[in-house]
Amino acid sequence: MRPSWYDTFFEIAEVMSRRSTCPRLNTAAVIVSGDNRILSSGYNGSPEGSPHCDDAGCIIEDNHCIRAVHAELNALLYAARRGIAIEGSTMFILHNPCVRCAIAIAQSGIWYVYYKHEYGDTAGVERLNSLNVYVNYNQ
Repeated sequence: MRPSWYDTFFEIAEVMSRRSTCPRLNTAAVIVSGDNRILSSGYNGSPEGSPHCDDAGCIIEDNHCIRAVHAELNALLYAARRGIAIEGSTMFILHNPCVRCAIAIAQSGIWYVYYKHEYGDTAGVERLNSLNVYVNYNQ
């Protein structure tokens, strides 16, 4: 049977999450256009040229690893770096975003967020809702 677009993008995120280098959470994000084209993707990992958590250990502040760039932010930053317009797009994330990523998602112009697993608190989801970004927990 042919998978739905939602299932397809979550499967792509699952594969991308295997590239994560932060052992605290293997996760990924995929940004998709309105016509179901992948615009950008990202996973939890260190900035280019710096040591990975897998090798050098995590640096924890406020219960978040700050050595690794979160998957959502990695996807947003790649789009910005390449000049890819993402306003009005959809983000598929394996885990609900933290508050910082939620603010970046909303500020970048993403209109819809779908996530598959709950992780930590739901403050990021609440923030997206308050910023009028449609959020759906897609178990």
